[in-house]
Amino acid sequence: MVNTGSVTDELNDAWVPLTVAEAEQAGRLILVAEDNVVNQQVIKRQLNTLGLACEVVGDGLASLDRIRAGGIALLLTDCDMPNMDGYELTRRVRKEEVDQAGALPIIALTANAMDGAEADCLAAGMDNYLSKPLKIDVLQSMLMSYLPPSEARQASEQSIEPREDPSVTMTEQASETSSAGEATLLDLSEIETLFDDEAVLREVLTEFRSSMLAGMNSMLATRDAALISAEAHKLKSSARTVGAHQLADICLALEAAGKIGDDSALESNLLRLQAVIEATEAALKVRTGEG
Repeated sequence: MVNTGSVTDELNDAWVPLTVAEAEQAGRLILVAEDNVVNQQVIKRQLNTLGLACEVVGDGLASLDRIRAGGIALLLTDCDMPNMDGYELTRRVRKEEVDQAGALPIIALTANAMDGAEADCLAAGMDNYLSKPLKIDVLQSMLMSYLPPSEARQASEQSIEPREDPSVTMTEQASETSSAGEATLLDLSEIETLFDDEAVLREVLTEFRSSMLAGMNSMLATRDAALISAEAHKLKSSARTVGAHQLADICLALEAAGKIGDDSALESNLLRLQAVIEATEAALKVRTGEG
């Protein structure tokens, strides 16, 4: 492998992922609570790249059941999920914990870095938070703070210098994401580095394209501002994850407009949404060999 000097390359060279059974035995098994399929695939790949193993569940109730079954060392949870959101999940976990000294580390995954999510996460009992899209070096540093060390991997962990301070605030992370995405229609550089298997990468991009079109159709089919806001929030998260930054920016505007019922902003941004989705879809088709 050619070493480009990136954190991902160093990790790929140094680590072999644990199996789920090995991780559970070592006290390092991570539970990922996330309902977005694209985000599930990317987070799992990031964790595997870090030499870690995870189980993935799609809603809060299923997550609570899995935690009750035991063997989970850390929870990464989305804040907005069906059946039970990440905040309520955390409150239920904390309520059921008897020995607070052995409390489960819970880290929030949020796409609402600018909307007071930081305070909400801590108030619910979460230990920390990460802003979507996740940066692998920030994720690595955060996990190293909460997971027990692995003897077989301590040397590798110590040899990798994270490029960012894991204590960076969600506001700072969101600012970086926004400035990076203002003029970019589709930047697949990070996800291409993460998914070195072309077939798997195409599956991820195809899944995103499908969810992107479904999200657009749902938003265009309703006049309900709250529903548009909710759909925009979901699409914003996966768009950032794959690098569709113009789309994510429009979804952010739609989410905000929907929350306050700004019909004028909703109308103008829905028109922008259609144009950007058409361009993004065309770019994705070219990348996956369909265009």
